[in-house]
Amino acid sequence: MKTILFITSIFLFSCATIKEAKNQNILGKWKVTNIQNVEIPKEVDSHFNFQMEDKLGGNSSCNNYFATYKVKGSEVMISQSGSTKKLCFGKLNNYEFLFFQSLPLVHRFETERNHLTLFSKEGKVLFKATRD
Repeated sequence: MKTILFITSIFLFSCATIKEAKNQNILGKWKVTNIQNVEIPKEVDSHFNFQMEDKLGGNSSCNNYFATYKVKGSEVMISQSGSTKKLCFGKLNNYEFLFFQSLPLVHRFETERNHLTLFSKEGKVLFKATRD
């Protein structure tokens, strides 16, 4: 009986560790390189900063933004975001429009080495980013 309890405890602990490790994979600052197949130039400051306690912030290319997020396995749900209201022109305005159009559609994420990919519920790639 003690052996069964011991094995069960190890199994449950390892499951919690795996979930925690997946949550940790998304944490940090990520430079956005692509939004819905539109390449974002290196000089454009568009990034995600996934922080502890489910806080998300960053820059959409022109304005700073903030939101909250929840991770469950490889799923990530991003809340309605708020942002500063600087006036943006030209391509920066286009990138920002695409950024905020895509952000609420994020449903799942994958990380591989220093790369983050955010997908829609249907599996469409919404964002690609690299660890900053």
